[in-house]
Amino acid sequence: MAGHVGVRELTRDQELGVIKKRLVLPGGFSFETPQRSMTLAQSNTLTVVNEIPRQINEATIDSLESGTSTLERDVRVRYLSDTLNLAIFDLKFDSVPPRSAVSTISQYLYTSSDRVVLLPTVKSALLKDPPKFSRFSQKRIGSYVRMMSQIIDEIESVGNHKPIIATIPLLPIKFCRPILECYFSKGIESYAIDAGTRDILLNEADFRLILAEINKHRSLSEVFVYACNLGYPQFERSRTRADDFLGLFAYVDILGGTFKTRGGPRMPETPQRAKIFSRDEYSYKISTYQQASQQLGFKVSQWNIRSYNQQLQLQEADFLRPLIGQQPIKPYVQRKAAVDAVSISRLESIAKGVPAK
Repeated sequence: MAGHVGVRELTRDQELGVIKKRLVLPGGFSFETPQRSMTLAQSNTLTVVNEIPRQINEATIDSLESGTSTLERDVRVRYLSDTLNLAIFDLKFDSVPPRSAVSTISQYLYTSSDRVVLLPTVKSALLKDPPKFSRFSQKRIGSYVRMMSQIIDEIESVGNHKPIIATIPLLPIKFCRPILECYFSKGIESYAIDAGTRDILLNEADFRLILAEINKHRSLSEVFVYACNLGYPQFERSRTRADDFLGLFAYVDILGGTFKTRGGPRMPETPQRAKIFSRDEYSYKISTYQQASQQLGFKVSQWNIRSYNQQLQLQEADFLRPLIGQQPIKPYVQRKAAVDAVSISRLESIAKGVPAK
């Protein structure tokens, strides 16, 4: 029988989708939400949630089954004490692997996981019809549901006492309902919405409908919602609204990182873009890595700028948490220069679309 995450609502905002909760995990580890996670956090980082993503492909399966893999050790060496360590298996398959491979993934996911088991994320292609992978397929969704059901059953068969967090791809609700129904039937109480780098404000209806379905089954005040791979507008050249961070005001208890790539391969002559988060504006300044290095005063890489942005967002979440229920949050968000009336309207729509129970 899977373990239980104790969830208690402490207070909520009356206009936006922000609930302050206390989460209690097996063993007594507890913290308050909303929170911002860190990806591969360092030991000196003050974070409550430490993400440890690992890509899983055919070569990984072969090494696990032949006894040559160091996957479990590599994940566990990244654990931090007094932290919710999330081992994240990112499956890089265009179709569901054979049952034997799924069994291998399940067993190593369980042994690599710390306090909770987070079900794997998948490529969007796994949910779409080949060869162009442009349309979602009920048949492929059915195969995905059977894979996730097998993973849950395999984990439960070993005498599992860790809570299971069920992963939900951000899809139109027609395709999400069978996924959610599977999780409800398994007694799942915690959910991870994987946006696949989609912008949730630009896909507000899909995001709202998923939350509403969960809320019909069990009140959002009693469940744990994690969200990862949230996107932001990509068409701006110099500055863009941080829609991923605005997910914190859409009933997300833990705002996760982005460990998936967006779009196709970058052309060699196109300079890689660096983005720097602004707490004052809720925006990202877009520039080259050379310009970002000059602005920040240190040589910027893909990894340290990600950590820099996550730390700023962690600080902002820590600042916001005690304000919830003490003062209206919407006026505070509205003062951010990058947040316009349209984005506020979409956040309000998410909040109103999931009525309190």
